Amino acid sequence: MIRHLHIISSKVPWPLDSSFSINIFYTIKSLHQEGVKIHLHYFYNEQGLHPTDLNQYCGSIHTYPATSIDSDKGNTELTERINSNNYPLLVEGLSCIKLLSQISDTNRVIIVRMRNEDAHLTKIQSNSFINKIFRAAFNKDSSQDLPSKFRYVFGNEEEAESFRSTTSFLNINYLPVFIPSQSVSSEPGMGIFCLYHGDLSYSSNQDSAIWLISKVFNDINTPLVIAGKNPGKKITKLAGLFTHLCLISNPSTTEMDELIKKAHINILPSFSKSRPELKLVHALLAGKHCVTNEEGVAGTKFSDACHIGKNAAALKSIILQLYRRPFEENEIELRKKIFRTINKETPVNTLMRWLYG
Repeated sequence: MIRHLHIISSKVPWPLDSSFSINIFYTIKSLHQEGVKIHLHYFYNEQGLHPTDLNQYCGSIHTYPATSIDSDKGNTELTERINSNNYPLLVEGLSCIKLLSQISDTNRVIIVRMRNEDAHLTKIQSNSFINKIFRAAFNKDSSQDLPSKFRYVFGNEEEAESFRSTTSFLNINYLPVFIPSQSVSSEPGMGIFCLYHGDLSYSSNQDSAIWLISKVFNDINTPLVIAGKNPGKKITKLAGLFTHLCLISNPSTTEMDELIKKAHINILPSFSKSRPELKLVHALLAGKHCVTNEEGVAGTKFSDACHIGKNAAALKSIILQLYRRPFEENEIELRKKIFRTINKETPVNTLMRWLYG
């Protein structure tokens, strides 16, 4: 018997240049390898990307204009497709959850995977339905506004526990993130620059890059490369003020891999605990020294493999010390040990059990 699954995503999970894309893409790939026929539904903007790379893992792919995701009328085409059968449904984030008000949930398994919603906060404040849902996640008194019969899963154990403690919901779970092959390929020795990378079209990544430029690398001459998709005017202008900073816009996957490998320090601070930073995973698998803050490793097993600073001054001190220190074999062995432990976690098996029993 063929098992089917609908996945609704607010954007196309490609290219693999953000935690969002990586997690969804490897979820799709892992489920495909388990024999699940994926029906992917995603929203696109005017410059929308429609990659063929997903075709081999999906039974069908359906795209919709991004303007319909928050429409009061919803998306009739999407809801009709999903309501034409009773396949399980995986919803990626609160930004898509409004659509559930129009989808039949009778005897249908529905899982909502929670993620960082900072890009949608302004919309949430002006949308009564979504606002109720958002308040429900953080306000015990309004928890009835969020459908309690769905299963809500988090990629961060602390966030799952926080949500559980503020609601009466029973189906709140931790699900490890889906990531690519976890073979450590880091090489010992010296790199030639510091690197911050990420999808710079996300406000959270923009804020991190701007913070690094203005608070950490503003008065130290250690070379910093910032690389990512669609950097805004503010980052571009700010980076141009410093001779030891270089901004690389829209690098290819191969170019990004080379940057991570060649950097002596991958510096990846985070200002959100709502999900593990998969770009940190990428850096630990392929790069040399990794520097972050406490939020960057919250709810993960990576603390021992990273150099952690509590504030800008601490990060400056760590960077200045590490930049002259070779990356050594014992640090690679530590990472291999950590990832051997993580490899024992099988999120696809857990997800399959929730979806199909």
